[in-house]
Amino acid sequence: MLAYWPTLIDSNRVMERVHIGGSTTEVSPTQRMGFEEIYYQQVPVQLAPAPAGETVSIPFGRLFGTRSGDKGGAANCGIWAKTDEAYSFLNMFLTVEKFKELAPDMAAYEIERFDLPNLRALNFYIHDVLGEGVSSNHRIDKQAKSLGEYLRAKYIDAPKLQVLMLHKTSKIAFGGMWVFPGGKIDVDDYVDPDDHDTAARQAAARETTEEAGIEIPTEAFVWFAHWTPPPSTAKRFTTWFFVTEALEDHEISIDGGEIQNHQWVNPATALEQHRAGEIDLAPPTWVSLYQLSKFQQASAAIETLAGSEPRYYQTRLGKDDEGNRIAMWSGDAGYEPWDATLSGDTHRLVMRAGGFEFLHSSTDY
Repeated sequence: MLAYWPTLIDSNRVMERVHIGGSTTEVSPTQRMGFEEIYYQQVPVQLAPAPAGETVSIPFGRLFGTRSGDKGGAANCGIWAKTDEAYSFLNMFLTVEKFKELAPDMAAYEIERFDLPNLRALNFYIHDVLGEGVSSNHRIDKQAKSLGEYLRAKYIDAPKLQVLMLHKTSKIAFGGMWVFPGGKIDVDDYVDPDDHDTAARQAAARETTEEAGIEIPTEAFVWFAHWTPPPSTAKRFTTWFFVTEALEDHEISIDGGEIQNHQWVNPATALEQHRAGEIDLAPPTWVSLYQLSKFQQASAAIETLAGSEPRYYQTRLGKDDEGNRIAMWSGDAGYEPWDATLSGDTHRLVMRAGGFEFLHSSTDY
């Protein structure tokens, strides 16, 4: 049997020698060089508050990556997040006690946690779990290589994605409806008079500050949809839809003029509120909520939508055989002939009095 144990040797007692091309160069230990000791993390990292609110049960690995392995008789398990939001939750959630709860066969061992906030990572050091080393223990996974994947397979309760919705007063456009923060593009939003997309992003950031008191950098807004109302609409508003993350716990400031109320709500919950008649939604808002309801976390929504081209909606209205109002978009069998009674592929919103139904066999969401 081979036994292995780690130990520490004072680097002052070790002289390194580099042999190249017949010559030898000695590399003195840094301790002999009189360097000033430097603590590299001069200022502690300030983390944003961890997301809170409604939760959903999902695999740990849906949010976090891991890697694990042996260090003599001990094991390391590193865990990292992709976003600041996810790391704030990881830092709060995955204590040593929670780690032992998720990996109960580690509970009997001493475990240390090391925080690496600049890498959005944690490292857990499990003492003595591998005995005297790889060849001296009888574990199936002698090198603890599968520990990280084992952890990723466990289900945890993580905060659901929530969106900010504002309730407009009845005296303005879209009065009484629940909407996302937004408004018209101003002249000052244009950097290039022909670049409407950049101006729309500038307006999105500005209106988010003006309507809700939340300041988020313009470049953090991800454009994912563009809507054009049908020609029959009396006043038409071409609209860009953006998504972004609020990484801090913002206090929402409502002016009491155009906006009379607000709520942070999970997209699926908002759709249920609409079905129950508790809130009123315009079709573009309804469809956007439907799309966002497919994601569990804001980071996943932003990563996916940022990697996709914005979707364009040029709405055409009609009625089906039952007299229900229908909004149709490209891909629906009735879109080109402007006939909502035709059967075939669907990309439409059926606006029944008892609740909307979204049919989209031609288009993935």
